[in-house]
Amino acid sequence: MLDVALQFLTGQLHAHLRASLGNAEFKVMLTQMLDDTGHYAFAKDSLGLCVVNLEKDQTLRNKPPVDNGVATRSAITEPALHLNLQVLCAANFSRPDAALRCLYEVVQFFHRCSVFTQAEFPALDSRIKMMRVECQPLNMEQRNQLWACLGAKYLPSVLYQVRLEGKTILAVNETIS
Repeated sequence: MLDVALQFLTGQLHAHLRASLGNAEFKVMLTQMLDDTGHYAFAKDSLGLCVVNLEKDQTLRNKPPVDNGVATRSAITEPALHLNLQVLCAANFSRPDAALRCLYEVVQFFHRCSVFTQAEFPALDSRIKMMRVECQPLNMEQRNQLWACLGAKYLPSVLYQVRLEGKTILAVNETIS
């Protein structure tokens, strides 16, 4: 589900940036930050999306499964899965003004479109109830630590938290009488 959700998000952002920047060659890539040789894993004059953290959302304290069954069959309703992803959007451009323009468009896109549901986006996978994207501000020390942890030199970037809410799973179990 993670790969499908992030591919969907990458596709939506890619379509928006191609239209707003007017560049048919422009690419948005879901990638790691660096390749095996220590170079950026995404092309020059493109935007790279890199997952830097994944955690289960603990704010809701998901409830345990509930048995909704009758005498011979039981239906266990598993609680919905909530995940938080931190996704770094880094602009790898030869010209700093182009990188800043690209990041501005990214911020504009996610400001206008911060919640993704199937009602508004039919292409969203049916296993995803909702996807919410929120900007995560970093101070200079946090930004320095993040880029040091990635082992890369700083690129103009913005960090987003992507909250995924999966749909409730219903499992039917037969009981023997």
